[in-house]
Amino acid sequence: MDSFAHSVLNLLGGYVFLREAGARFRRRHLLLLTPVSIVMDLDHALNYRKLKPFRQEFLGNLPSPMHNLFFVLLVCALLYLLLRALRLPGRRTYTAALGVMMLGSLIFDMVGGMYGVPLFFPISEKLYQIPNWWRFIPVGHSYAVEPLGIALLLYFSLVALLALIARNFIKEDEVV
Repeated sequence: MDSFAHSVLNLLGGYVFLREAGARFRRRHLLLLTPVSIVMDLDHALNYRKLKPFRQEFLGNLPSPMHNLFFVLLVCALLYLLLRALRLPGRRTYTAALGVMMLGSLIFDMVGGMYGVPLFFPISEKLYQIPNWWRFIPVGHSYAVEPLGIALLLYFSLVALLALIARNFIKEDEVV
């Protein structure tokens, strides 16, 4: 999936998450989080010829080593620490939103990719992918439900579930 599609779906997921969690937030701050939510795609840029030795030395030979849950936690922790150091309100709100947005990137990268996503790297190098044979209801020469539709269902179900869990966690976090 390209960066624009990631950005739009991540922004939509973050917005739905914050609205359903009952959080007070500013839309422009959510817009600022959108490029941060796709920062894990930088490992694709490191595949170019001149950067490949650097990538192999520090990130290994995996197809996308920054696409994992630990990287999501690292980026969220860095955002939280930055907002805390600057004494800005909404630390928990925006950190939770960024985590949900980055999870969206992981889920959408698990669809239709050639290799899959190493979700638990560096603990495990196993690649996870939503297989192309997850298609339902054949209609003519196509299917009514494609793997991308399944990924959308998984992502927005996860967004709704996390919003229900986060209601009490985020409500105390005032955004001015």
